[in-house]
Amino acid sequence: MLDRHILQDANAEAGMSNDLPERLHALEAQAAGLSLAQVMTRAFAGEIRYCSRGVERLYRFTAAEALGRIPHELLGTEFPISRGAVEELLAREERTGGLRHRRSDGREIIVASHQSLCRDTPGATPLVTEVNNDNTEAWR
Repeated sequence: MLDRHILQDANAEAGMSNDLPERLHALEAQAAGLSLAQVMTRAFAGEIRYCSRGVERLYRFTAAEALGRIPHELLGTEFPISRGAVEELLAREERTGGLRHRRSDGREIIVASHQSLCRDTPGATPLVTEVNNDNTEAWR
């Protein structure tokens, strides 16, 4: 944690408000809450780079077990259209739709998936952010 007095002194020198520590604390609290969402980041058509705690709970594996793996292989993904068509669509725009996955215990789940491609850093590998919510009960 940052020292409150150092931040206040730095803010005063820069002519900024001294509420930065409070804003930093609020941001840390929001980040902790967001980690509960089912968010996964992967290279475009490639390996998993990040899994939130929400993803760990949903699929019943640890982030360490998922990192570096290909998500559709790890999750046994069944696409409603061809995987290639999904990737083509994602290269042009965001994709929202249902997917069938398997948890680490083999149980099938149906997720509402929202995927978006991030190209923010020139020259960097494009990343896909996926938010998957368990929708299994709605389909039964």
